[in-house]
Amino acid sequence: MTATTHSLVGASIGKLLPNPYFSIPLAIVSNFLMDLIPHWDTGTGWRNRPKILTFFATGIDVVLGLFLSFLVFGKTTDSLYLISVVFAATLPDWLEAPYLFLGWDFPPFSWFYKFQSKFHNKNGLPWGIITQLIIVVPIVAFAYLA
Repeated sequence: MTATTHSLVGASIGKLLPNPYFSIPLAIVSNFLMDLIPHWDTGTGWRNRPKILTFFATGIDVVLGLFLSFLVFGKTTDSLYLISVVFAATLPDWLEAPYLFLGWDFPPFSWFYKFQSKFHNKNGLPWGIITQLIIVVPIVAFAYLA
């Protein structure tokens, strides 16, 4: 999933469950569950292009996820709490980033990459984005209206 999708799902969890003892672990677990859905993300095909392109595309994705999370939930959810659940929802991806971007092929980063890879179900464009929209739009709408 894109960081934007993970961020919006994490923000939705934070809005629906205002207790961080529940929402933060659930946001982390949501990353793995969401990645089981066939999807496209900025890491798709990362070995076939310069790392700098993946880095910049991922950076834009992260910023977009934060922006949309605050746009939708910023007025109804505490800012620090919102950042916390968004970070938690993207944490598994952050933990594999040193392996992907820096080539750190040693524990714990290689472990995170190998573990995380078991959950990814990649799909090409445009279907890999469409599947995310089908999932994330109702989740965000439900949380927003709740």
